Amino acid sequence: MTTTRDPAADERPPIDADTASRLKSGRGDLVTLGFGSEADAVLAAAGAEWALGEHATVERTGTTVRARAAGAAERVALFVGHLADAGAPVRRIEVAPPALVDLALG
Repeated sequence: MTTTRDPAADERPPIDADTASRLKSGRGDLVTLGFGSEADAVLAAAGAEWALGEHATVERTGTTVRARAAGAAERVALFVGHLADAGAPVRRIEVAPPALVDLALG
């Protein structure tokens, strides 16, 4: 059995060590907020793009709001405080950085 070598492989630039980090940073942090009532979740979903960034993607399912935005991890604490002040306290919060699988699925 003979193997053939791809001559173009020698011409391709090497992958930078920080390529994964740069790719993931463009996708944004995933913020998941849980609420005690659906009305609180509706309020949070309405304000999430304003609070987490104008390019945030926001979805609400029942009492859970998920938002993804670049830099959301740095802004979520202030947003949670605003929600509490508005009478919509957050019962559960999860913040996760983007994963490479998000890039493949996104």
